[in-house]
Amino acid sequence: RQINAEYMGKTPFVSSPMDTVTEANMAIHMALLGGIGILHNNFSAEEQIEEVKSVKNFRHGFILSPVVLSPENTVHDVLATKKERGFCGVPVTDTGSMGGKLLGIVTSRDVDLLQEGEWDTTLDKVMTGKDALIVGK
Repeated sequence: RQINAEYMGKTPFVSSPMDTVTEANMAIHMALLGGIGILHNNFSAEEQIEEVKSVKNFRHGFILSPVVLSPENTVHDVLATKKERGFCGVPVTDTGSMGGKLLGIVTSRDVDLLQEGEWDTTLDKVMTGKDALIVGK
């Protein structure tokens, strides 16, 4: 269970550093189980850095790169997201990207009953505004 001088695993779970076994996703899941995933070295140095960042930045239960839209986007953009990704609960920020000021959210209840002729409606007209949301800080 002693992995190195500084780390003693809670359980004897160690995944193999093989390119067919351990990449960021496996390392994350091993860590969630109390083990360790040793990333393989068949990546370029830049790819290895990105894999390590993925593991280190993982927060269980948090979406780290969410789909975000701006108030100028349209209902059509939300429906395209729903078709492509399988969901349409999308935060709306002033910049249309992470880090922008949250203005509201668009969910299926905001857009599902709209007719095709209304799909060019901008999100600021159909979204649920921030004042109606319960938001953590």
